[in-house]
Amino acid sequence: MSSDRLETLMNQAEELLKAKKSDLAIPLFKQILQIDPKNIEALKKQADIFVGLEKYERAIDLYQQALHIDDKNIDVLRWYGKALARSGQHEQAFAIFRQALDIAPDDFDIMRTYGSFLSKAGYCDQAIEILKKSLDIQPHHVPNLNAYAQVLGQKGEYEKAFVILDLSLKIEPAHIHTFAIYTNILVKNNQYSKAFEFFRKALEHEPNNIITLNQYANLLIKNERYEEACEILERSLEINLNNVRTLDKYGIALRRCTEQLMKNEQYERASEKFDKLIKIKSNDIIILNNYANALVGTRSYEKAFEIFEQSLQIDCDNVITLSMYGRALAKAGQYETAFKLFKQSLKLEPNNVITLTNYAEALAATGYFIRATDFFKRILKMKDNDVIALNGYARVLTKLERYDKAIDIFKRLRIIEPLNIETLTNFINVLLISERYHEASQAFEHLLSIESNNLNALNKYGVILVEIRKYERACEIFERYLGIQSNSYISFRYAESLEQLGRFLEAISQLEAVELAQLPQYHANIIRLNLGRLYYRIKQSEKGNEYFEAAIANSDDKDITLLYSARSILASNPHSEKAVEMLQQIAENSPRYAQAFEMLTLNLSEEDYFDMVKSNTKTGLNDTEVLNRAMYHKIANEISILKGIAYRILRHSEQEDPLLSGIIQDIEDVFEEVDRRRAAQKSEIETIPHDHYRNILAVISKTAHDISDFVNNQLAIIESKTRRAMRKLQPHNAHYSQFEKLLTQLELTQTALSDLKAINEGITIKNHRFKVKKLFEKWETTPRIDQAQIVLDIQNGDSEFNGDEEKIKSALNELVENSLKHNSDQQNLTIRISSQDVINPLGIWGRTIPGEQKYLFIEFADNGKGIPEDRKDWIFQPLKTTSQEGKGSGLGLFIIRKTLSKMNGYIRETGRNGARFEIYIPYTKEEV
Repeated sequence: MSSDRLETLMNQAEELLKAKKSDLAIPLFKQILQIDPKNIEALKKQADIFVGLEKYERAIDLYQQALHIDDKNIDVLRWYGKALARSGQHEQAFAIFRQALDIAPDDFDIMRTYGSFLSKAGYCDQAIEILKKSLDIQPHHVPNLNAYAQVLGQKGEYEKAFVILDLSLKIEPAHIHTFAIYTNILVKNNQYSKAFEFFRKALEHEPNNIITLNQYANLLIKNERYEEACEILERSLEINLNNVRTLDKYGIALRRCTEQLMKNEQYERASEKFDKLIKIKSNDIIILNNYANALVGTRSYEKAFEIFEQSLQIDCDNVITLSMYGRALAKAGQYETAFKLFKQSLKLEPNNVITLTNYAEALAATGYFIRATDFFKRILKMKDNDVIALNGYARVLTKLERYDKAIDIFKRLRIIEPLNIETLTNFINVLLISERYHEASQAFEHLLSIESNNLNALNKYGVILVEIRKYERACEIFERYLGIQSNSYISFRYAESLEQLGRFLEAISQLEAVELAQLPQYHANIIRLNLGRLYYRIKQSEKGNEYFEAAIANSDDKDITLLYSARSILASNPHSEKAVEMLQQIAENSPRYAQAFEMLTLNLSEEDYFDMVKSNTKTGLNDTEVLNRAMYHKIANEISILKGIAYRILRHSEQEDPLLSGIIQDIEDVFEEVDRRRAAQKSEIETIPHDHYRNILAVISKTAHDISDFVNNQLAIIESKTRRAMRKLQPHNAHYSQFEKLLTQLELTQTALSDLKAINEGITIKNHRFKVKKLFEKWETTPRIDQAQIVLDIQNGDSEFNGDEEKIKSALNELVENSLKHNSDQQNLTIRISSQDVINPLGIWGRTIPGEQKYLFIEFADNGKGIPEDRKDWIFQPLKTTSQEGKGSGLGLFIIRKTLSKMNGYIRETGRNGARFEIYIPYTKEEV
């Protein structure tokens, strides 16, 4: 009787399960178990029902009861494992599956179920191993093939997955699950076109499958194909009008579609799209707000306001509507009305984060930065990691110039959202504003690791790298940019960086690839000017001149183009005749003349400079006496210095020294002989025209040869006697250092006289390496000379310079003696000499000329009378002196300028209170 009853109950339960009335079947299974507590089938089927109802704990309890009865029941073990896995107890589930496989190693269902759950839990390698074994048993089982393909897709082994899926489709061409897996893996692999194809195939077989329709629409939205997405979602809504997820997606698609249509001024079509949605849900506030928001996004503010008002008619106290409406009003510039709506919203919900955020952003937009920060702080007290509030707060802090605080906020944001491009971009901007370039570089690198082809970031980063002189990395960044998209500006900046690195041919290649005809005239000219300079850098001046001339011919401001062209040439070729020719084309009434004149005074040859400034000279060389006086004073000045040192030694001597007396007598004899020769030579010198440079130099040369040769011979005798005197003294003797000074001055005098002889023949430069501090040793030991105190400020004393040490010393000595001579009546004369290494000094090296040139910069200044403004132009000309009658030769500064020009160096006078000379001599490339 009980067995019949059991059979009847079991049959009734089975019928209920087939009819999907599992809730009615449960009491029957309970009755069966009251009659037969060890009925495994009843236990399992009841447990299966609980699995379907997601009541896993009850199901697990029943499976365990069944296994107590028969612990080797494969079917129970498989379903028990499923229940454990679905309840998240993966390790216990996998242990059960392994137990089942120990009992039935070739059980296909166990393998498939085990493999599927391993895949879902992320154990891809183990899943692949199990599923492979199951396919050995049933190689054409489509669900199993799909499971295998799915786990291959998880591992990123897309091609292998596609092979398996193709096999699956051969077996069952219309298998919807196969299509779904195929499209998912194609999307992961960014194969969107093929994914669309599979979506269409799937819909051919099941046109009303909402899941497929929605997934298809998602992919269309991702690819910005919004109108097509709307059409697909409309099909989905025709099947199920109330599907919330579909409606949400439809709203997104419609909004973005509307934005596109509005941007293209297709307003009617855009309205049609949202009108359709509103007809479906006419009183749905969310849809109305989305519609209004879409209109705001396309700046159709008036229409948006109408929609917001419609929304408020449905619910006048809807906080979200009030907040969004206020935000729209703020964007339209209607801030006062917006503030009223925000206040109304906050009365209803004082701590509504969306309203607070929108209110804060509107305040910031109107310049109420302090009030805005209060709102952002209020939000962050409630939600300390609110990304929108943190971003807004950081931006407001930036506006308030509280950069350190803003940077701290951005650092917090980077921890919360390390991959957020907008946050990174804002972070970089504040770092750049606060000149924290190293950190900005790191942030740029991070941004580009996320979006390697972000052109805006590549552009900005490259430019910043140029600014901070990281030219190698700048080249890499610009190259990446140009690999994605051609851009004449980036090519220009790339070439600039290449030039800075000395890679001139590559820079030329970059610029010559730019289509000049496609550029505005001004930009095309910048390219031409840079090409001109680059060709000069590689010593192809003719090609460089072609580009310079083309730039000048195409320029709206020829003078500025001439100026820049000349400066570009001088960067590679100091004192270039071509550059001088360009500068001379700039007329005196041009606004560029002052700059041209300054460059000409530095770079003209002596003869051209003489011609340029002679018109400003009221008196010239109109008699022979001027020349004689000049030559005599130049030589006499040099000998006077020797005489002064010798007499100082004599004054401090305690006893008479015949050798010292002989030296002094020799110096006096030289004076007398120079005076005698001067008188004898008067009748031989012809009158010199005051404006004929070559005649002037010819007479100077003749006089210099005659007198200088005699003086130099006599100085050699005096030098010999000086050395003999020093040999009689111990180095610690007080007179020893005085004789050393006399010896040093003898050498300087001989050098000065040799330069005097070489005025018309050309000065010979003899370079050697020496430490810069050697130039100033004379004044280190003797900081006071006559009435003057010499103050030194040598910042680059240990720098090694390759130049003519003696000639630089002679030039400095000349400047010191000039200062003493011109300010002999001043008791508190202070002479300051400073020295430092400088890169690209203004006026010497153009600010816009790429590359670096290092100069030895010596500044000589005194607090004396200075040089009158009306004489500054011609002080470097021969026989011009600001001294009183009979006190100066007018040759010292002329020789200094000529000598420095020979070294590619410069001298200029810039004094205002007292004299001030700036000397620039370039380091050679080897030294730099």
